[in-house]
Amino acid sequence: MGGIVSICRTGVALAAIAACAIPAGADVRAGEARADVLVRTIPFAVAEMDDRQPRQTLHLPVGPANGLHAIELILPWQFDRPASPETVLRMVVAGRIVATIPVAGRTTGVARVSVPVDTVREGVVVAEFALSDPKAAAQCLGTEARNSLHIGPNARAEVALDRSTAGDPASLIAHAPLPLVLTLPDEPSEGTVATALLLAAERPTRFAKSGPVGPDWQETRIQIAAAPKGKVDLTMAVPGSAPLRIEAQSPEEIAQLFTRPSKADNASAVATLPFSAIAADIAPRPISDRGGWMLSLPATGLPHGRTLSRIVADVRLDGGPRGDPAVVTVALNGTLIGSKVARPGKATRLDLEVPDNLATTVNRIDINVLREHTREDCLGGSTIATLLPESHIALGEAKPAADFHDLPSSVADGAKLVFAAAPSAADVASIAGLLRGLLSPHARLAVRFGDLPENGPAIWVSHTPPPGAKPPMRLSGRAERIRDADGEVVLPDAVIDRLTVAQLVETGDRPILWIRPGQDFAGLANLPQGAELAFGNVAMFDGSQRVFAMHSMRERIVKIEREGDFDPARWMEGHRIWLVLLAWAAISTLFGWLLLQTRKARRDDTIRGLNA
Repeated sequence: MGGIVSICRTGVALAAIAACAIPAGADVRAGEARADVLVRTIPFAVAEMDDRQPRQTLHLPVGPANGLHAIELILPWQFDRPASPETVLRMVVAGRIVATIPVAGRTTGVARVSVPVDTVREGVVVAEFALSDPKAAAQCLGTEARNSLHIGPNARAEVALDRSTAGDPASLIAHAPLPLVLTLPDEPSEGTVATALLLAAERPTRFAKSGPVGPDWQETRIQIAAAPKGKVDLTMAVPGSAPLRIEAQSPEEIAQLFTRPSKADNASAVATLPFSAIAADIAPRPISDRGGWMLSLPATGLPHGRTLSRIVADVRLDGGPRGDPAVVTVALNGTLIGSKVARPGKATRLDLEVPDNLATTVNRIDINVLREHTREDCLGGSTIATLLPESHIALGEAKPAADFHDLPSSVADGAKLVFAAAPSAADVASIAGLLRGLLSPHARLAVRFGDLPENGPAIWVSHTPPPGAKPPMRLSGRAERIRDADGEVVLPDAVIDRLTVAQLVETGDRPILWIRPGQDFAGLANLPQGAELAFGNVAMFDGSQRVFAMHSMRERIVKIEREGDFDPARWMEGHRIWLVLLAWAAISTLFGWLLLQTRKARRDDTIRGLNA
C-alpha cells in the first residue's frame, strides 16, 4: 500500500474522514505534493448583457472554503462594437466590488479577476456582473444603440488549493472536480457495477481506461478495483500527489462521499418542496422589459412515492420609475401553464395545477416577469422582482409508473438492477448512459447477475422479456414493426432487431424496466444530454441517440404491429377495392329487390281493384 491513503470510515461526515485511523503496516504518504498548490479548473458561462439587462449573476461552485488558497476568474469578453468611453464593467461579490474591468473603447479582451476566499458561502461564490454605460442608457429605447457584451466562451475559474489539502481526504473529495472519469475492471463485480452507477447518477461522467493525470485538476479520475462481496475499493487520482484510496462496505457509502447533502426532505409524507430546496439561483432580479428565474427539477429530486401536483409562485415587484404593472408567467417544460398581472408593492401568487403528461425526467420551470420598457427605465433604473420564500412545489401521491419519468419516484426507496449475464465494463458504461436521470445518487441500488427477483421495482437487462411479463413488444418470435396512421412502416422489424429497446413493463403491482441491448449498445455510454428515457413506455436507441419513443396505450399516430396479429383496420385497407365492389353489389341487389317489391305491390293493388 505504499503511497496510498486508506480511508477506513465511510458513510460519515466528511470532516471526520481525515481523522480516520490508518491500518497497521500501511505506508501513508498522502499529500506529497510536487507543487506549492493544487490547481482545479472550473469552466462556466455567463449570458450576454446590454443596457436593458445590465446585470448577470454567476453561482460558481468552488467547494468548501477550508483548504482554498486562491480563486481567480479568467473572463474572455467581447462587445458587438467598440464600447463607448463611458462604459464600465464591475464585478461585485458579497456586496463589495472586487474588480473594475477596463472595457472603454475596446471590443475584446481577457480579464483576470481574483476573488477573496472569504466570500465563499456554502461552497459557492455568488458574483454579480454589472455593466454601466450612461450614453447607452440615454438612448436605450433605440435598438440601434444597443451594444451587447458577451463573456465567454472558455470562461473559467482556477481554484488553487493549499498544499496541505492533498493530505486531507475530506478536502480532496469535497473539491473533486467534474466530470468523473471512471475506470472499471474488465469483469466488474456486482458491487463494482452499483458503485459506478451511483457515482454516475446526476453527475457528468465518462468511462475510460486508466490514463495519466495532467498538472491541472480538470476532471476526477477514479479507478474502481475488483473487491470481494460486501466491500468496495477505489482509488482517486490527485495531480502532484499520491492517489487517494477509499474502502467502504457498500456502494451507497461511496456515493454519499461524492454527493452534496440534499436540502430536500426525502420522506414520502412530504407535501411541499420549497424553491429554496432546489439547486437554483432564486436571487432578486432587476427587470427592464423581461427577466425571471429558471429552475431545474429532476424527477430524482422528488421523494419516494411523490409526484408534481402544483406549482405555487409568489412574486413581489418593487421600485421602478412609474410603478406600472407587469405580467408574471409560469411555464413547465416549455408549456405555459398560467399567468397573472402583478402590481408593484404587492405580492402576487400563482397557484397552478400541473397538467397531466407534462412532467418529464428533468423538469424545467420558467417564471418570467414581463413589463413595458420605457425611457423612464433608462433614467430611473429597473423594477426589482423577488421570488418570495413562500414559493414552493406541491407534491401529490404518485400513481403507478406509466411513463419512464415515473420510475425515479418508484425506485427512490430501493431498486434491483439485474443482468441476465455478467456484464462487461463497456456494458456498465452503456447502462449508466441509459439510466441517467432515473437513478438518484441517494438511492439504494442492489445489483445482481442471474434471475429476476420476485418482488420490488427492478431493471432487467436481457435479450429476453422478464419472466411472466407482457411487454408492449416481445422482441422475439414473430416479427414486430411500427406503422403510422396511414399504414406506412416507420420502423421495420429488421431495424428494430438492431436497436437497443427499453420498455416499461407492469407485472402485478411493481414496475420493471426491461432493456434489450442492441448491436450498437456500447455507443450509449456517450448518449447526449436530452436523449434520456423520459416520455412513453417504449424507446429505441441506436449507437448515438434516441431514434423513437412512444406510449403503447396512449399513442394514436403510430402503433405496434406483430406479424400474424389480425388488424381489422389494416385488413379493410388492404381489401378496400373488393369491399367497395361488394358494397356496390349489395346496394344494387337491395335496390333491385326493393324495386321488384314495389312493382309487385302495385300489381297486387291493381288486381284487387279490378276484382272489386
